[in-house]
Amino acid sequence: MNIFQQPELSSIEALLGVNDLPIADLEELNLECFFGCDHKNCPGGVIGVEFMGEAGFLRSLVVSSGVRGQGCGQALVDKLEEFTAGTGVQNLYLLTETAEDLFSKLGYLRIDRESVSDAIKSTTGFSSLWPDDAVVMCKSLVTSF
Repeated sequence: MNIFQQPELSSIEALLGVNDLPIADLEELNLECFFGCDHKNCPGGVIGVEFMGEAGFLRSLVVSSGVRGQGCGQALVDKLEEFTAGTGVQNLYLLTETAEDLFSKLGYLRIDRESVSDAIKSTTGFSSLWPDDAVVMCKSLVTSF
């Protein structure tokens, strides 16, 4: 599975838009913190992260229907977690309406909205792009010995 950094903004918007995921604030985000899978000029999936100090906000994992079931989603999450862990982020948060089972299998735990860090709550994605009833999940990236 080919995973690459910084997909084109238009590719990210197209994949998210087709899957009814938020795109309103993408131009404000650092696309170096996004990854794609499959072909660089036409990615089969994308994922991104916003950094907020010691917390990260996972931005919209999406995999096109044509490559689902081939490992693209898991490869993207693995790459994003590896990338994020190297920045000092301790916890990675996300919101989802459809992928709770997938993220549970990848070690993310459902948490109460109130327990999310203030830094994450202040992001546009968390504060205004997702509905209040979206599931909130978190994964610790801190390894203990």
